[in-house]
Amino acid sequence: MIPFSEFTGPDRQFCDKPDFHLVAIKGLSAKFDHHATVLSCLFGDSTHAYSGCLDTGVCELDLSTEKVTSLGQHSTAVSALSYAREIRSSLAHWTNPFVSGILAYQRQKYRITLPEQVYHMDIVNNTLVVSMASRLIPIYNVRRMSEPAQTRESSLKFTMKSLACMADGQGYAIGSVEGRIGVEYFDPSPEAQEKKYAFKYHEQNIEDVDHV
Repeated sequence: MIPFSEFTGPDRQFCDKPDFHLVAIKGLSAKFDHHATVLSCLFGDSTHAYSGCLDTGVCELDLSTEKVTSLGQHSTAVSALSYAREIRSSLAHWTNPFVSGILAYQRQKYRITLPEQVYHMDIVNNTLVVSMASRLIPIYNVRRMSEPAQTRESSLKFTMKSLACMADGQGYAIGSVEGRIGVEYFDPSPEAQEKKYAFKYHEQNIEDVDHV
C-alpha cells in the first residue's frame, strides 16, 4: 500500500515495509519503526498520519517530530484504516465481526460488536458506512456510535467486494463479486430513494488495453 497525501500532492507518500514504516518527500523524510508488520496506513492531515499493524496496534505518527503515539489496541490485526477529518478520528477494522474507532484528539475508544463479518468500510463527513456478510450495511454517525443511524440491505444479490462513499456526502456505491455496481443515497425519503440504481460493468480489450 502506497497512499499519497492530498495536502502536499504526489511528492509525499507512504511506503510500508515488513517491520517499519516510511514517509517519503522526494527521498526519505521520516522513518517510523514498528514492532510488527504494517498492514495499513493513511494521512490524517498535513502533519499527522496513522498506521495499523499485525500486532493489533493503531498508532498516530507525527510527521514533523517522528513521534509515534499509541492510540490503542484492536482485538486482532488491523487490516484497514479510515479517517474522519471533522472529528480527527481514526477508525480501524479487520474481517471479524466488529469495528473499532479510536478518537485521536480525546483518546476515547469505541468498540462496536456487529452481527456479521466486516468486509469494507468508508467514511465521508460524519457518516461511516460498513459492508458486512449477509449483505448488511449499517450506517453510523461517528459522533454517536452507540447504534447505527440506519441499517440497509445491499441492493445487490451477491457478496460485496468494494465500498466507497460519494465525495459530496449524499450516498455511497457498492460493488459485488458478479461485477454489478449499486448506487445508494443516505436520505431515506422516498424521493431520494427513487434515485438509487444499479448497473453491471463490462470489460473490453482494445488494442491490448483493458477498458471498463
